[in-house]
Amino acid sequence: MKPLNPNQKQFIEGILTKFEISPQILWDRYFFDEHTRTLSIYGWISRTKDSYKDFCQLDFVFHAWFTNKIPIVRFAGTSSSKYSAIISHKLFGHKTPHNKCARVEHFFNVANKVILNMRRQNI
Repeated sequence: MKPLNPNQKQFIEGILTKFEISPQILWDRYFFDEHTRTLSIYGWISRTKDSYKDFCQLDFVFHAWFTNKIPIVRFAGTSSSKYSAIISHKLFGHKTPHNKCARVEHFFNVANKVILNMRRQNI
């Protein structure tokens, strides 16, 4: 990944820190796709009702890498129906409905999947 210029880095950090509270998202990993010039960052939202966590992914699309232009922010999604609209509002100023994600174990017939009802991973 090419280094971010100070304006781009500061812009992304400003977005990520919007989620220090309500909901608190602990940002975990990122990757950069050179082909689409997209920086994807994902993190985890703790759930109070059980010991699981919901994911959240934000994408930052760069159209001009070597300028001071800031990236376009895209809310890739979250598994949290509780916080989906709040995340959207914090990012864009309006609430969008939750786009329900589905479990791989319920659709794809593969051995390397997380099986929730057995609380174990086949990875």
